[in-house]
Amino acid sequence: ARRYGAVRMIRELGRDILEELDFTNEGRNADRLREDFAGDRRVVVPVIHWAYSSETLLVMDFIAGVPPRDAATLREAGIDPAAIASAGADIVLDMTLINGRFHGDPHPGNLLCLPGNRIAMLDLGLIGHVSPRRREEVIAFTQSIANSDPSLLAETLKNWSQTDDIAPERFQAVADRLVARHGGGPIRMAAMLGDIFPILRQERIVLQPDMLLLFKAL
Repeated sequence: ARRYGAVRMIRELGRDILEELDFTNEGRNADRLREDFAGDRRVVVPVIHWAYSSETLLVMDFIAGVPPRDAATLREAGIDPAAIASAGADIVLDMTLINGRFHGDPHPGNLLCLPGNRIAMLDLGLIGHVSPRRREEVIAFTQSIANSDPSLLAETLKNWSQTDDIAPERFQAVADRLVARHGGGPIRMAAMLGDIFPILRQERIVLQPDMLLLFKAL
C-alpha cells in the first residue's frame, strides 16, 4: 500500500467526493469554465441560476443534445462525428495547455453534442488543475513520443512519479517500450494511454494523483 500511495489516494478521493457533494463547488466550476471559453462557440456550459441554488440544489439552464456514444446517432441528429472529434481534441488541449483547468470526468454521460458541431459540458463537480510546470511537462511528454526521444520521456515520467526512490533504469525501460510502440508518428492518445498503465504497473511505478486525473480526462 505504501509503494502505491494508497493512503494518499484514498484521502484525495475522499476530499474530491466531499467537494462534489457541495453543489456550489460545481456551480463555481461551471462559471469558471464558461469564462475560460468565453467567445468560443464550440463550447457550451449551462448557466447557473444562483438565486435558486444552494449546497444541496443546483439549478441551471436545460440543454438539449445528443451524448457522443456512437457516430450513427450523431449523424441522425445532423451532427458531424469527425467535426465533433476534432473539436473535442482541440478543446481538451485548450483546457489542459492554455487554461490549466479541465473537466475531470468527461464520459459520454457528461457531454452533449449540439447542432453546429458544438459540445456542452455537464456535471462539473470534478475539475482538474494543471500548473504551468505540469503544462510544460505534458508538452515534453507529447514531444518525446512524436520525436522518438526516450530520454526526455523517461525524465518526464520521473517527474510524475509518486516516489523518488525508483531507479532511473526503470523509467528508461518504460520510456523505451512506449517509444518503440508509439514513437515517430501521429500520436494515438487512446492507444498510448492504454499501454502506459500496464507498463508502469510492471515496473511498479505509480503516478501522482493529479496526473492520473489528467490521463483519465485525456
